[in-house]
Order: sequence, then structure tokens, then C-alpha cells
Amino acid sequence: MTDDSQVYVGSCEQVKENQRRGIVTAFDGETGDWVWLTTIASDTISGIAYGDEMILAIGYTYGSNSTTLIALAATDGHERWRIDLSGNPNGGPVVIPHESYYDVWP
Repeated sequence: MTDDSQVYVGSCEQVKENQRRGIVTAFDGETGDWVWLTTIASDTISGIAYGDEMILAIGYTYGSNSTTLIALAATDGHERWRIDLSGNPNGGPVVIPHESYYDVWP
């Protein structure tokens, strides 16, 4: 995912056996240098999207059927808001100006 100056990547990291955390990282689009990294309280990031100066990320926690839509500031990765969703993510968010969509299965 990219905007005019940065590249954004959603991933997960194994912390301990049976414990993971979601990560969103921003890199400089010209140099590839790391700009910021934000950890998400979930096991994985299902997908990310960029819009309205925000990165939208779908976080999912295995075993609890817990899905969260999280908005991060594109400039520094701080959390702007989050919405708890039900169901398993079926892909990442889609951004249309001033709206966002996501798909989950029950």
C-alpha cells in the first residue's frame, strides 16, 4: 500500500509460541528507510488500505473470533480510532473517499 511519499506494510510477528502480534510499518517511498512501526493488539493484520491521511487495518485474533478495524495516522502511526467487528476477516478494508468498507464472514 502506498501514498505519494510512503509505503505501508501490514504483517505479523511471532512473539512466543502460540502468541503473535499484528504490525503496520511505514517506509520512505524513495529511500526505503523505516519511518514508523505500530503494533496492533491482534494476532495478524488481514489487510490495510490508505485514505484520508489514515491507514486502515483489519486486525484479527485467533480463537476469540475477534476482528477490529483500526485507523492509524499515516504521518506517525498513532491510533486515531478503532471499531470492534464480529466475524472473521475475509480480506482487507477498501477506501472510497470519506467511506470505508470491509468484508467479514460470520
